[in-house]
Amino acid sequence: MTSTRHGSAWDLAQEAELKFWKSYLGMIPQDREQFVAGQLQRGQERLSQFDLDGIEGRLLDVGSSAVSMHEGRENLEVVAVDPLLDAFCEAVPTFARQGQVGNTEYRCCEVYDVQDGPFDVIWCVNVLDHTDDWKAMIGEFARLTRRGGLLLIGVDVRCGVELDSSCHISAIGPQELVDVIWDAGFVVEFHAPTAITKKQFYFCVRATRR
Repeated sequence: MTSTRHGSAWDLAQEAELKFWKSYLGMIPQDREQFVAGQLQRGQERLSQFDLDGIEGRLLDVGSSAVSMHEGRENLEVVAVDPLLDAFCEAVPTFARQGQVGNTEYRCCEVYDVQDGPFDVIWCVNVLDHTDDWKAMIGEFARLTRRGGLLLIGVDVRCGVELDSSCHISAIGPQELVDVIWDAGFVVEFHAPTAITKKQFYFCVRATRR
């Protein structure tokens, strides 16, 4: 989990993330196929504005965790990357996989290590606020997305409040996020908040590589 690209805060965030998923997956029935189907259903409900049924081609799932919600989906060739994948395979072997599983190739690495672009779609949900340099990650998305390709981001954003979890180490403002995406070479098609509270909400951005 240690990387020369990151500091101690990121290492602690990775440890907290592993602890969360180990606990969460340990509480659900040990049926991987059912879990994968549930992941997709929950994603379609929360991220309906992304029109998941309409995306196709080669998709990079950045920070896929133990299981990519795009595993098994038609018309998609998925590369799912997560720096904790080796640890997931050890901690929750019923769920986590290495290598090719159906339409999905699982890799234990970071987005910085991916060299076989371009991709038609970059998928990054519940990840940016868990990293210590989210702006650099968006630069990597630009490197890996074909011209005209899609960037789909979902992230918790904070409105001037302290972070409430050791997993969340970057406080991201919505306008700042949109500006960085634009500056990286994308045209923002839309952005929309969901699940709004006074100080924190979920924020979705869809953009195309120009």
